[in-house]
Amino acid sequence: MYKSDFEALKGKVVRFTEVIESFEVGFDPGMRAVVKSVSFDDHSDGSASARLELDFSMFEETNKEFGKNTYYDSEGTPRLYWWETQFYPKDKVEELWLAVGNYPVGFEVVPELSDKVIRYLGVYEAAQRLREVYEPKSLLEGVLNPFTNDSLEHKCWTAGIAGQNLPSEVYDLAQEE
Repeated sequence: MYKSDFEALKGKVVRFTEVIESFEVGFDPGMRAVVKSVSFDDHSDGSASARLELDFSMFEETNKEFGKNTYYDSEGTPRLYWWETQFYPKDKVEELWLAVGNYPVGFEVVPELSDKVIRYLGVYEAAQRLREVYEPKSLLEGVLNPFTNDSLEHKCWTAGIAGQNLPSEVYDLAQEE
């Protein structure tokens, strides 16, 4: 993948393929995440690396069916899953560094999920950002809330303002395929 290909991943849902097992990462084939951000590190030799920030929170439960117990417990036996270790990020966001160019990436985009889910994530994240600027109470009372009260967008907006998790309906959409 080249820079423009990586940039196009922002906000997309990706599913990890068997190739991901050749990388030193905690996630396994079949797991999914949302590409939260993409940045680049240009090297002096003309090559570049892409840094993908992956958000696993939306697929946390679904991803458990794909996990492999390859982490060693205190007795030296590989029984632990990634999410049971100290390596699993508390904020459920992990970095993945990849070489820019004609190299394997270890994932594929899942467009049908990306289109459904990212709209609601955008509303939720926008509400969280506004919460940092305005008083949450006025935002919860509908001031600045552009959505009708019965819409999923309204639920996402309200959850973002209140500092709560996304509504379960969004997670249900994320599980569909």
